[in-house]
Amino acid sequence: MANEIAAERFSLFREYYDELVRYLTAKLRSRDQAQDVAQEAFLRVLTQSQQQMLTAGERISYSAQGGLSAITAIDIAAETAWTTDEMIFDERPLGEVVQEIGRYHPGEIRVLDPRLSERKISGRFSVHDREAFLRAVKAATRAQSASLGGNVIVLSE
Repeated sequence: MANEIAAERFSLFREYYDELVRYLTAKLRSRDQAQDVAQEAFLRVLTQSQQQMLTAGERISYSAQGGLSAITAIDIAAETAWTTDEMIFDERPLGEVVQEIGRYHPGEIRVLDPRLSERKISGRFSVHDREAFLRAVKAATRAQSASLGGNVIVLSE
């Protein structure tokens, strides 16, 4: 029953989120603040039966099946870097980093070697400069890159 109520609340939130954010943006004159207020309001409504209090630098997730997750710590700078067209990674597997950066570019970057894909990489990268990202990856991992045409780049050891 609680999951059904939560699913209904989530459905309402998704249905009215954009309209609510537009209204709050006009009132607050900041889309970022409007999104924060809308999401905070949603979490309060959603979790009336599962009260959790978050502070800056913490994250919680929700699923209709499992309800609220445990609170986990996050790196605020890394989580919000995309708002300034950057991505920050700290000891993340290269395969994950390539996927995240790749979302901002046409084509694809493929990591051919599974060992290379698992190598940890750290850095701050512009989402608009794929070539600088590739240079940094090659310097950090000694990987080789090759263009297959059609905006497909492969990385290998």
